[in-house]
Amino acid sequence: MLLRAHVTGTARVRFVVDSAGHVPYGSFTVVESTHDLFSHSAKSAVPKWTFTPATLRGRPVATRYEQLIAFSLPSDSNAPFLPPTVLASDTAPGGVPRIVIGTPDREPGASLQFTNAELLDAQRAVLVALAPAPMVDSAGRSRVTVCLTRERGDQEGDTALLQALTVPGRRAVILRDCPRTYARMPLDLEHRPPPGWIDPVVMSVARVDEWTASIVVLDVGVSQGTGTHKYRCAATRDPSGWRTDCTALRVPFS
Repeated sequence: MLLRAHVTGTARVRFVVDSAGHVPYGSFTVVESTHDLFSHSAKSAVPKWTFTPATLRGRPVATRYEQLIAFSLPSDSNAPFLPPTVLASDTAPGGVPRIVIGTPDREPGASLQFTNAELLDAQRAVLVALAPAPMVDSAGRSRVTVCLTRERGDQEGDTALLQALTVPGRRAVILRDCPRTYARMPLDLEHRPPPGWIDPVVMSVARVDEWTASIVVLDVGVSQGTGTHKYRCAATRDPSGWRTDCTALRVPFS
């Protein structure tokens, strides 16, 4: 809740680390905190941590430990919503160990870390994640159609994305081949929708922004009938491909 509300702060906590490196139940206390929800987050997380226990004369022993947890946010208001991660570990003034948790800020030179092909792959991963669920009729034909505007930076067409989005129950076409949208013509008595007709979904990428060496931020529009969703998404590159996290920017209206 505080992350989405762009609230930052700290929680200073104290606990025991036993000889096995675990935090015993009941040993955790909050020394001070700037918000009760930060205290709650720390209380939920710290007992799950595993430590290297202290040693005395070569044997592991229990010890009392203090930790300052700082909750940080990027300075850029256009930063995407990302799952919090550990940004830094250091020592606060006074010698208390500090861990900084939050979402990463924009990295200078991030645009140099991606090829055009990689940026297109990031767009495709996000669009596939946001695509509507497939649906088939009684004859096994696809009832859902996705219409695509041209991908940003794609000079060769949308073949790879069309193939990725086309599954049983859902077909994908370029905007030129997009079927009629009937929801926008309620008074057109001569062009009524066929029985069971589902208006096509139009998907477009409005923004592609290299955020860090592994994260690309995208603004995506998804429209159907008279309603529109807008999303800000983060595509994170890892060895297995692209991981996507999207946040709705505006609710649909009709």
